[in-house]
Amino acid sequence: MHKRAYLHSPFCEATINKDNRSLLLQFILKELFLSHSLCQTSNEKPLLRLQTFSPLSLSTLTESAPLDRIQEHATLIPLAFPFKAVETEIFAHSLSNAVTLLYNLSKCPTPPETFASQIANYLRQMFFLLEPFIEECKNDGSFLFFLLSNHKDISLLSHTKYLPSLLKKLHPQGLSFIQECICDRFYKKGFAYLIPEIKSLVKQIKKSVTS
Repeated sequence: MHKRAYLHSPFCEATINKDNRSLLLQFILKELFLSHSLCQTSNEKPLLRLQTFSPLSLSTLTESAPLDRIQEHATLIPLAFPFKAVETEIFAHSLSNAVTLLYNLSKCPTPPETFASQIANYLRQMFFLLEPFIEECKNDGSFLFFLLSNHKDISLLSHTKYLPSLLKKLHPQGLSFIQECICDRFYKKGFAYLIPEIKSLVKQIKKSVTS
């Protein structure tokens, strides 16, 4: 059977499994955050290998384009989350639509603000479509720490109240329970020095709820 070569993902069909799927999800989310950030900066900031910003800078034949990396990571989602076939198909369809839009926009002059608005909508949609997979990783302390650490990017891609609401959905016991779970995991793994940072991040989330 033909095996695909993976240029960007640290995983492949033979290595992806339930134990490391949360890390795969982190790679996908980081690329979404990067893509959204690049949309907001428009042509004011160079993107990776390209000297100037263009629609194709998010998805090109170069190995540096974030949506290309997402497409590669996404091929492993069915193996990482075998019981989420419908959700996987819906996410893949949304990703395909975003890439198609980028190529179509590249063929005609497009005002930067129009491009940013259109592609940002697709990125936001893809982010929300990842929620079923995020729920599957809710007991992974390292993944919860990732969500807390990326609160700002998540807020920019969704809205300021989204992450607190999501965390409440994942763990109705509340943020104090989440903090305890993460701290316990990190302490047992020898990362006790991160506990003050964890507590600070949880405090920031709590503050965003009341503000």
